[in-house]
Parts: sequence; structure tokens; C-alpha cells
Amino acid sequence: MTDKKIIFSTGEITYDKEWYTKQGLDVKPVVYNESFLKEIASNTVGSSLELSHGNTTKDVVGHINDYDFIDDNLVANVSTNAETEGMGFSPEFSVRFKDKGDKYEAFDGELLKVILTDKPRSHILCNSVEGGSNMSEELIKTLNKQIKDLNRQIAVLENKNETNEAKLKEYDSLKEQITNLEKENNDYKIQIDGLKPKAEAYTKIEADMKSELLDKAFGEDEEAKKAWQDASMEQLESLAKHREITREANGIGANNAEGFDEGDDGEETEPNKADEALNFYKKLHNGEEPEFLKTQGGQ
Repeated sequence: MTDKKIIFSTGEITYDKEWYTKQGLDVKPVVYNESFLKEIASNTVGSSLELSHGNTTKDVVGHINDYDFIDDNLVANVSTNAETEGMGFSPEFSVRFKDKGDKYEAFDGELLKVILTDKPRSHILCNSVEGGSNMSEELIKTLNKQIKDLNRQIAVLENKNETNEAKLKEYDSLKEQITNLEKENNDYKIQIDGLKPKAEAYTKIEADMKSELLDKAFGEDEEAKKAWQDASMEQLESLAKHREITREANGIGANNAEGFDEGDDGEETEPNKADEALNFYKKLHNGEEPEFLKTQGGQ
């Protein structure tokens, strides 16, 4: 024998009547033979070592590995810091049974975990009985619960899938709209880039024309030019035309030398046309809008 611990041995076990009733089985021994334990040893890589069989409490106190079958015993290496003196091991199997008439033979088993206890025995989860149509009440309840849980999970996943498919369709539609808008935006940019030189040329022409009209309307009066800088082209054209007509009608020179007429006795006479033009520009300079401009603006 090696240093490995005995986990379970071949033999027969007769469980409490309550266990058989719960499993839906007749009361007769359960046989764990050599082939069953060899299969467990061969298929088990390792298992946890716990302190309770209950599913609600999972107090893991160690690990068991390197399973083997030696001298009718299932043995393994046990690694734990828990006190093992006076204690034994109670494996929990998931198995199927063959109904042999006066006994059940365990086969097709799986070791789920091992319990450290002062009353070692095997704890069986009976999956089915070969040669009979009965299944344990506990297993039926467990399977029904699992089926219901799976159906709920399937329904949730199907709902999520439908939602995701709708979102994907919406995303594809938005993506197509974005692509179309980007293409349209690029087309506009190309058109704008093509129009920029023309716009710059028109802006320069307009500035030159406005500068020329300001010169015609106000001559060298820089303050007046500045005050009317934001006027419309129509207003400036009206001002320039009015100034030109007034000059021609009254013979005003380029330097605006003429002013008031004086009589033979040296006294001031009534204002002439030149005086009217001077008054017109004084009103402009003072921020007043002469009747002439009001009329032009309303046309």
C-alpha cells in the first residue's frame, strides 16, 4: 500500500429505507464492484474535499488527486490542513444502476466530490435504473426544474436576439444615411471650393466699386466716407449721382471754391444752388438723412 488514502472500497451497501423511497427504488443492496471503481479512478483527475454533503454549504478544506484502484480500494493523494484523525471519506457519486433482481449494481459513474466526515459512507445521486422504467422522484424534480430554467433562459436569449437584430437593422439604416450625407457634404465642399475664386473676385470688384462711389459722393471728405462705409451700393450710387447733378447745375468746381454770392454793396444775398449743395452735404455729415435719400431708399 502507498501513502495514498483509501477513499472508497468495493462491496455492498444497503441504505436507509427513506433513501430508497426518495429515489423510487425497492429496498435492496447496492453493489460497488471492481469495474465501477476502476472506471472512477480512470476518469477522475481531481476533486474537492469538503465538510458537508449539503448543496447550500460548500466549505472546501482541501483537494484530492492522482486517483488509483489498488487492492479493491479507490485511493488517492489527499491535500488538506484539516484534522483527519478519526475521520473518513464519503464520496458523492452520480451513477446509474443495473437491476440484478436481488440487488442494484452501480455503473457508468462519476465522482462529484468527497466529504470529510466521522461517519463515512457513499452519497448517491441515482440517475436511472437499467432494466426498469422508474426514475427517482428527486431526479425527476431536478430534471423538471432544469428544463424550466433552460426554457426561461432560451426565451430571454431569443428576446435579446430579436432586439439585437432590430438594432442591427436600425444601425444599418443609420449607417447608410450617414454615408449618403457624407457624400452629399463632400459634393457641397467641391462646389464651394469651385465658387471661392469667383466669390473672392466679386468681393474685390464690389469693394473697388464702393470705394469709387464713395469718392464720387464725398470727394476728399474722409469722415463722410467712413460714416457711409456700410451703406448699400444703391444708396451710394444715389449720393454720387445727386452730387454730380448738383455740381453741374451750379457750376461747383472740383475744389468746392464757390460759396455765397455777394451783392454790389458787399452784403450777403439769398443762397444760390451751390449753397443748397453745401447744405445737403452738411446734413449728411451731421448724420441726417436728406429727403432725397429717403425718396431713393423707398423706391
